[in-house]
Amino acid sequence: MQVQLDAKDSLNQLDNHMRMLMFQTIRELLFNVVKHAGTSQAKITLEQNDQRAHITISDAGRGFDVTTVMNDSKIAHGLLVIQDRLSLMGCSMDITSEPGKGTQVIIQAPVNASSS
Repeated sequence: MQVQLDAKDSLNQLDNHMRMLMFQTIRELLFNVVKHAGTSQAKITLEQNDQRAHITISDAGRGFDVTTVMNDSKIAHGLLVIQDRLSLMGCSMDITSEPGKGTQVIIQAPVNASSS
């Protein structure tokens, strides 16, 4: 798999627990690209705005109908687990996708200004 990383900002203000959660989440989403998207390329963008880290994972693969998939717990099990984990840590996940047009997942995480 070829992954393009565009780090517009340093996310070093995330605490260690949040960094681990972000690592695990990005890894799982990249596995989903390999398993489901029908492409071997993805892009990760890291940036920070308004005391929140924004992490975008996108691909130009198959895409899917988000409403249909997210309403079927058997199909969306992995995505729902990720969403629950993120929510427990004060994060959010937004999925945009259309069949034939790829997928974009945006994760927003709170930044701890006192960490370094």
